Amino acid sequence: MKNKILLSCLVTSLCITPALAWYEEIDCTTDNAFAANNCNQCFNGGTKVEWDNIWMMTDLWENNTSTSRLLYKEEQEMPQMINLNSDKVAWKERPSSDGFWKYTSELDSRYNESEDAYILWANDEVVWLQSSVGYAYGLTQNDVEKDGNIGLLVYTIITHDINDGVVSDDSETHKECVLFKSGENEANTSAPVEPVEPVTPTVVPETWPEHILLVALALILGFGVLRLRRKSFEQ
Repeated sequence: MKNKILLSCLVTSLCITPALAWYEEIDCTTDNAFAANNCNQCFNGGTKVEWDNIWMMTDLWENNTSTSRLLYKEEQEMPQMINLNSDKVAWKERPSSDGFWKYTSELDSRYNESEDAYILWANDEVVWLQSSVGYAYGLTQNDVEKDGNIGLLVYTIITHDINDGVVSDDSETHKECVLFKSGENEANTSAPVEPVEPVTPTVVPETWPEHILLVALALILGFGVLRLRRKSFEQ
């Protein structure tokens, strides 16, 4: 199958404009995470650092067979971001998981009323699923070393084969997986602000000689006052 185009954006606290990214299709044997999650088609999602966001995502339904295929909405599983290192990594659905994914108008155009389902003809394709505007997977924590696995975005689509107008009861599950690895998180190089302790005024402690001097001075002054008063009475 040809490379699938996913529209995504890596947004840091300083980025406000989405960027178009092409995820390279790779062999599913290149990483054990693909086999562990039963991936049928695998992609390299590149590296992400803490506080990156992935948004404006789409999924392409391709039918490269010689027969038509049918999709029931009620059988589908919405895509999910699988945390590959829960002790050191945290992903968050922003702003919430409610209404994160929605079906496209392109898929609605393939609705077949008699089957109450959606039909994709042979050798046809359609963007069938997309994330809602303003919704994103946010990498809120990443303590993994560079190039370590941090997340696997899994798109699951369940369809049925149509042969001679008859819909098969057996369904086929196809999983497309995008593997994200840790980038090199920038270290905080700013010097920590040390708390400044309030300066307490220095008070010179009183000593015994100072006390004795003050007492003596008081006695002398008192004696002088008495002598002046006595002389005034004698006159």
